[in-house]
Amino acid sequence: MPLYNIACRVRPDAATHTAVAAAVTATHCEITGAPSEFVSVVLLHGHALRPGIELSVIAGVRGGGNRTPDLLARLEHSMQSAIATAAGLNPSAVEITLIEFAASWIMEGGKVLPEPGEEGTWRTP
Repeated sequence: MPLYNIACRVRPDAATHTAVAAAVTATHCEITGAPSEFVSVVLLHGHALRPGIELSVIAGVRGGGNRTPDLLARLEHSMQSAIATAAGLNPSAVEITLIEFAASWIMEGGKVLPEPGEEGTWRTP
């Protein structure tokens, strides 16, 4: 977790796909402090999008813990800018929706994820 689903009309070339996935991972980790191995990016093509929108992002992210409303607003704004830059688009062509979930609703490797900010203790055996 998080899971970033990115919908677009046409399949991007491999370099753009890689750049967008790297931008999502780097931005999420920089803003939230979450480990990069938590971040998943799915790029889906062939979708009808609203006029003016080239990429539509719906992301499920952990809420609570150290995830304040300000942090989530910064994440949304930074993610829009990073994805637009990686894809060579104007930020207004990238639509972002973040959906918060309780950490206790999510499992990775058979273990319930920790609250945001408590990853260090969770990763220790």
